[in-house]
Amino acid sequence: MVSDKLIEKAIKIVSPYDKVSASLLQRRLSIGYTDANEIMKVLESRGVVGPADGAYPRDVLKKGKPKQVKLNNFWSFVVLMIFAIGVGILLDIIIILLKK
Repeated sequence: MVSDKLIEKAIKIVSPYDKVSASLLQRRLSIGYTDANEIMKVLESRGVVGPADGAYPRDVLKKGKPKQVKLNNFWSFVVLMIFAIGVGILLDIIIILLKK
């Protein structure tokens, strides 16, 4: 029997994908095939993944949000500054045009 914590991790892992397999769970969770297969059966019973179709990956029925890439603080600051400079230049141009 696999733990509820492991099942919750599996749900988070599969939710961004269109199709998943037991081998994906094996790699991501560092578990054996038996546990991965048992988790797939639990996910199927909960309606997270579709039924097995031979050796083909299963469809993911409940999709989550795609993973977002987090920028570190430095790059977040750089992007923000570029945006702010661009807005500032645009506002300067608008002010000049309105004065004419």
